[in-house]
Amino acid sequence: MHKTRGLVFFDLDKTLLNEQHGIDPTVRRALDELRANSYQPVIATGRPAAGIRDIMAASGIDSLVALNGQYVELAGDVVFSQTMASDVVARLTQQATARGVMLGYFNADSEWLSGMSPAVVAGYGAIDKPTPPIRPEDYLTQPVHMMMALTENLTDDQVLSAAFPELSFYRNFKFDIDIIPSNVSKVRGIEAVKAALGGHVPTFAFGDGTNDRTMIDFVDHGVAMGNALPEVKAVADYITADYNRGGIVQGLRHLGLIG
Repeated sequence: MHKTRGLVFFDLDKTLLNEQHGIDPTVRRALDELRANSYQPVIATGRPAAGIRDIMAASGIDSLVALNGQYVELAGDVVFSQTMASDVVARLTQQATARGVMLGYFNADSEWLSGMSPAVVAGYGAIDKPTPPIRPEDYLTQPVHMMMALTENLTDDQVLSAAFPELSFYRNFKFDIDIIPSNVSKVRGIEAVKAALGGHVPTFAFGDGTNDRTMIDFVDHGVAMGNALPEVKAVADYITADYNRGGIVQGLRHLGLIG
């Protein structure tokens, strides 16, 4: 890999992607110019790697921090991968099931569900993705990098997070909560990418949601989208336009990364 002048991390939903969950031509041109200027774009998302290969192809981005920092690839090579403790996965499954909350399970290669519910249908429908297969016992034999609780009941957030202080719960959409170990975040993924490059590299990041706040705060230059949550804007160095109003291109130009 050629020497990079900096790493630029992009959240996906309501940041890099448009309202149709695709890559606008103007954004693709900006990413191409970014690479031509020797900056390395990296996707930083709560989604699994297997579920965003089409987005990577459309954007030309070959590096990612997936599953909120649990799995990291740099130019196609895996540089960090951490699974959740099996006993914690089992206990959370038992408690969520007792509350009638369906769970999603994710690893580097696949995702599956504990069962079906209206929240499952609505949650996957919101990102235009088909529902994964229902395999309620696969967590017993398969590695799990991240879990997701599918519920719109805010009480479930409170009850489950109180019962599992060793986990972080990020409600990013109305119907779903990302769940990962509390010692991992997108920041851990950024650190893994920097370590793989062998030294200090200037870092930039764009994001909007709860799981982006620490990333925006951590990097050298954090950019909050105009549609970002107040707590994300509060730690940003710059607030750009909304994701659907040219915010990515405006932010990259403000940072001087493209012309």
